[in-house]
Amino acid sequence: MDRQKMQRVITALALAAGGVLVGANLTTTKIANAEVRPAPEPPAFQTGDQMSLPILREMSLTLRQIDGRLARLETVAQKVQMTQARSAVRSATTATVDETEAAQ
Repeated sequence: MDRQKMQRVITALALAAGGVLVGANLTTTKIANAEVRPAPEPPAFQTGDQMSLPILREMSLTLRQIDGRLARLETVAQKVQMTQARSAVRSATTATVDETEAAQ
């Protein structure tokens, strides 16, 4: 064996011996270290407090506003669809009249 291989073998043996020594001297404990945290508080409107009424009223008001806006959007969408349907019927009728006139 040449000198370089011998150094590698000695280094490996030294590391293995050091690992064995450290592992043998480690103390093992059976105690788990943990942090105890209290349970989170439930939201105010779920506890039944008097403070929950304003929150529920605000939520109700917001939902009513959303419903109103959706109703207006639906009305506008229906008007647009009706306008498109009428224009499609008119253009189909005009095309039919033009074809019959061209055939004569």
